[in-house]
Amino acid sequence: MRILDLFQRRPRRRIRSHREPTGREPRDTAEAIAFHDLCLQLESNDLTERRRAAMLLSALTPRSAVRPLLRSYLEHGDRFILEALASYGDKLTLVAGREVANPARSTTERARLITVLGVSEDPAAMPILWQWVNDFEPAVHVAACAALANLGDGSAVELLSEALLSTDVETRRLALRATLDLDHPGIARLQREHVARYLAAGGAVPANVSVSMPLLLDPLEDVPRYLVGAIQASHRSLTIVIGPEAAEVAEHHREVLEHGLHDRSLFFATKRHSPDEQFKMLMAARDHAVDREGSRPVFVGQLPSPGSQHPPPHFLRDPGLKGYTARIVFVGQQEFAVVMEWWYYIEDRSEVDTDYHVMLTALTIGGDRMTEEERLTYEMLDDQEHDRFARALLAHRAIVGDALEGRSWLY
Repeated sequence: MRILDLFQRRPRRRIRSHREPTGREPRDTAEAIAFHDLCLQLESNDLTERRRAAMLLSALTPRSAVRPLLRSYLEHGDRFILEALASYGDKLTLVAGREVANPARSTTERARLITVLGVSEDPAAMPILWQWVNDFEPAVHVAACAALANLGDGSAVELLSEALLSTDVETRRLALRATLDLDHPGIARLQREHVARYLAAGGAVPANVSVSMPLLLDPLEDVPRYLVGAIQASHRSLTIVIGPEAAEVAEHHREVLEHGLHDRSLFFATKRHSPDEQFKMLMAARDHAVDREGSRPVFVGQLPSPGSQHPPPHFLRDPGLKGYTARIVFVGQQEFAVVMEWWYYIEDRSEVDTDYHVMLTALTIGGDRMTEEERLTYEMLDDQEHDRFARALLAHRAIVGDALEGRSWLY
C-alpha cells in the first residue's frame, strides 16, 4: 500500500464550529444570558429587582450563584437575599468562613458574613463563629451569638441574654433585634425578661399621674382630635393643656378645638407671646373658672415650667374661695424632667383638687418617634401591657440619660 493511500483512508479531524456547544458551555445561550442578568439585578439599587433575582436564584440554586448572592447581601443586607443563601447549606461555610477573616472587611460586612454562617445549618461553622463571640464590636459580637444560637448552640442563648443586659444601648438594640429572627426554645424567655425589665421603669412615674399613648396615623391631625376627646371627658372646672405639642395646637389647630369644644371658653397662648402674656392668659382662664361656675374654661398652649427661670404664678389656688377643680394635661413626647416639675408643683403648691394626665405622642404607624429598641419592645407586648409600656416609655429615656451621666442605670 502506498503511503499516499494511508493518508487518504485516515478519517479527517472534524473542526468544531464556534456555534456548537462544548462540555464546558451552557447548552442554552439564553440560560447563560438570563443568569448573567440575574447576577446584575442582585447588584441593582432597585429593591424590587433584587428581590425578583433572589427568588429565581433561590428556586434554581445554581452553585455559581453563591458569590453573587453573597456580594449582594454584603452590600444591601436584604433579608430575602439571606433566605436565598440559606438554600445553599454547607456550601456557604467555606466561602463565608474565608471572607470573614479578611481584615479588609468592615464591621458591617463581618457581621453579615457571620449571619450567613448562621443560616448554613453546618456544624462545621461553629468553630469559626466562636472566634468572633468576644469581638469588641457589638454588631460582630451579637451576630456571632445569634448565629451560634441559630445552629443550635444553647450556650449562645445565654450570651444573648447577657447582651440584653448590657449598659450599651447599641448592644441591647442589636441583641433584641436578633431575638426576633431566631427560632430557639430559650428565645421567648429572653424576650419576656427584657419586657419585664423595661416595664419596671414605669415605677419611676408617680401613681397619681395617668398616662396615655394613643396610636397616631398623622400626629399633626390626630393630636388636636385626641385632645378634644380628653378635654370633653374631664369634669374639672379648669383644664390646662401644656407641653411641647400644645403650643403647636394653639398656633395652627385652634379651629379643631373651637369646633369640638364650642361650649367652652378657650384661652390660647403661643410661642409668639412673652411669658408674662402667657401667664396673663392663664390667670384669665383660672378667674373664668372661679367666677363663672359651670363654664369649664380651657387654657391651651405655651407655658414655662415651674422649674424654669421664669416660673408661672401660683395659679392653683382659689382666690374667691368659691371652689373649683383643675386638670393639667401634658402633651408631647418624653420630656420626663418637665413632666416631673409640674407634678412637684401640683403636689407642693396646689390648693385645689387637681389631677394630672400625660398624653404621649410617641406611637405612630411608621414608628419614627421611637427608638428601635422601644419599637421592638412594644411589638413584644401582650395587649394588657400597653398602658404599662406608656408609663415605662415616659420614664425610660430619663433614666438612660441619667445613666449616661453616671448617676444610675436602667439595666
